[in-house]
Amino acid sequence: MKTPVKLSEIIEGMEMQSDEMSGYVNIKTGEVTWASSDDLLFAEDEDEDIDLSDYPEWQQETIKQAQKILFSEDYLSLPSKFDIHDYSIMEDFCLSLEDERLRDKMFNAIKRKGAFGNFKYYILEHNIEKDWYRFRESAYKEIAVGWCEDNDIQYNDDVVVKEPEIFEKHDKSGQPDTDKIDEYTLALLYLVMQEDDYGTRAWKGFDWETLNRLHEKGFISNPKGKSKSVAVSKEGYKKAKEMFEKLFVDNL
Repeated sequence: MKTPVKLSEIIEGMEMQSDEMSGYVNIKTGEVTWASSDDLLFAEDEDEDIDLSDYPEWQQETIKQAQKILFSEDYLSLPSKFDIHDYSIMEDFCLSLEDERLRDKMFNAIKRKGAFGNFKYYILEHNIEKDWYRFRESAYKEIAVGWCEDNDIQYNDDVVVKEPEIFEKHDKSGQPDTDKIDEYTLALLYLVMQEDDYGTRAWKGFDWETLNRLHEKGFISNPKGKSKSVAVSKEGYKKAKEMFEKLFVDNL
């Protein structure tokens, strides 16, 4: 008798799919497992009985797992990023917004260069990141359920809807958490940069007090005056890139 697979594990596997790592489900045991592209290529080119003694023990295990995946009929590939198509999910989310002006603004933004970055900027700017994460989770669940049904795979719907973790502007005492605000502002400054170099960037839409703090820390030029831009220093650029990768890229 086949063991049902946990729907939560399928969704987790879908979220982790990449060019370097692929997820599979054992249709008999319901277990979700992984194999790197390198191990799969090696296993595909070599005989199942090849001597692996020259390889580190950990690599022997990963290669053996890749061989099982390739040479057994028990494994089925999870939906890939091409099956999921995150961009289409973003489009659907934009079109689902009730605010017509915001809907048009965001839909047009993801049609421009840097679509994913533009999208992230707007959901933060308009405080709708919770709505987005709920929408995305629902879309992933729908894809996972459809995949199971298409492949006659039994599943347990153990998905628990969690309140998404989002950026909080205040600390436990209710006071503004200026360090967090500064970090996110730097990340957003990096997001709107058009070139991979430090230089002059528009300040429109950014809080003046925050920009002044960043100036005091040496990350940007003095934002006061008639100038409608700020110059990001070399250290500011490095910090902005670091914050962008930490807060945006790693959590997309």
